[in-house]
Amino acid sequence: PGHIDHVAPFVFATIVLAWLTLMPMYFLLNVHASRKSSKLHTIPKHSRVAMVVTKAPSEPFAVVQRTLEAMLAQDYPHDTWLADEDPTEATVRWCDAHGVLISTRRGREDYHRKTWPRRTRCK
Repeated sequence: PGHIDHVAPFVFATIVLAWLTLMPMYFLLNVHASRKSSKLHTIPKHSRVAMVVTKAPSEPFAVVQRTLEAMLAQDYPHDTWLADEDPTEATVRWCDAHGVLISTRRGREDYHRKTWPRRTRCK
């Protein structure tokens, strides 16, 4: 066309504007496609499911207890676990009474090392 004095700057500007227009569209198309969930395959009959909640040393058991009770109320068959650094006797009694399994590092020398792996005070 007659209004274009120099072709190179015109082509460069066109490419830049096309890039700035198409990149957000590409992003939006990917986001839209990611919202479509894949079909859930059937779970094999003998599969085991575990639900695990972690407890920080400074966290009161009452907070974790509410979470454990909600986990125990689930319909799907599963094992419920509490991961606690140093569970108290009251925590152990409550978990035993409700069928909650406990995973702890207390008394495990292989978890209390000065070097990696399983270095002390590292999560």
